Amino acid sequence: MGTLGAIHPEAEPEMVRGAVRKGIHMVVSTASTKTSEQIMQACVDEQARLQNSSPTKLFYQYYIPVDRKKAIGLMHAAKRAGYKGLWITVDTPVLGKRTADRVLQAEEAMAVGLQEESTASWEAGDENTFAPAIGGRPASGQLSPHTTWEDLQWIRKEWDGPIVLKGIQCAEDAKLAYEYGCDGILLSNHGGRQMHTAPSSLMTLLEIRTYCPHVIGKLEIFLDGGLRDGSDVLKALCLGATAVGVGRPFMYALGAYGSQGVERCVDGEYSSS
Repeated sequence: MGTLGAIHPEAEPEMVRGAVRKGIHMVVSTASTKTSEQIMQACVDEQARLQNSSPTKLFYQYYIPVDRKKAIGLMHAAKRAGYKGLWITVDTPVLGKRTADRVLQAEEAMAVGLQEESTASWEAGDENTFAPAIGGRPASGQLSPHTTWEDLQWIRKEWDGPIVLKGIQCAEDAKLAYEYGCDGILLSNHGGRQMHTAPSSLMTLLEIRTYCPHVIGKLEIFLDGGLRDGSDVLKALCLGATAVGVGRPFMYALGAYGSQGVERCVDGEYSSS
């Protein structure tokens, strides 16, 4: 999850502290509120406080910038900081039509005046506007709409660690990920925000098991989205998943209780009380 500073002043480092104390792993977004170095330092400090008894590892969810030099620089920075894997986001070549974001954009335009708002282009033809939306506006230049399978070749030259593709939604792409030498795939529909009626991660996993079963056991398979209790986790593991990811419940817990909320969420104790 990105921009956690919108829900808690300590943002991603506070989430990390709770994760380390409970020994769970965390995928850190390119669109985080704090820098990748600050987030990793929070992990290192908390592990040192616990005398390195926590197995927690941080992975880097990578949005590929339009500028190749910036793209390489981001990877190198994540590697220097100590992130254990690169999780490349492939389900947002362009932003989906997110109704809530469009409503917010319109409200902001009316508040500041149409003349001032026109300076922030949202035209589909401007590649520099394809980016994660922050506060209803795009972060210019952060997301390339031109990413292809062949890009894995230059990415491999710059990143020698594990590579996971985030956002796989069909068996055919799972097969291609295996053939292109990826270490893993994350089945995700981006929280349902990219395309209406996108399949759930569990349904995609079932499709892979039915039509492309030979990749199971050869790729690490992770699921993200729609997993709300232990029975969902059990279904995913039985169908061949390596692990599952949970997002919004942890974000809500962070907003309400900080790192202690993250711990309570892991324990299943998080509630409105």
